[in-house]
Amino acid sequence: TGPLGATIMEKALDKWYGKLKHEAIKIKRQAKAVAELETPFERNLREATSNKRWGCPNSVLHEIALDAQTYKYRQKIMTRALENLNGN
Repeated sequence: TGPLGATIMEKALDKWYGKLKHEAIKIKRQAKAVAELETPFERNLREATSNKRWGCPNSVLHEIALDAQTYKYRQKIMTRALENLNGN
């Protein structure tokens, strides 16, 4: 197999790695939730970004908006938003 075969193999491995990383992140989040290591902020953020529901209560969104006034939580919100946009 020439350079074309290697390129196809690299793309396949990159895709597989991306899917594996996505699943690992999901499992980590689920394990944290089960172990109840989530803070109320993290629980609200998970609920707000979940694909399992059609909506999120306004009270949860309000709490996230209030938390976003601090740099620490704003960074966490942006990190989660970028993960979701990247499909993680």
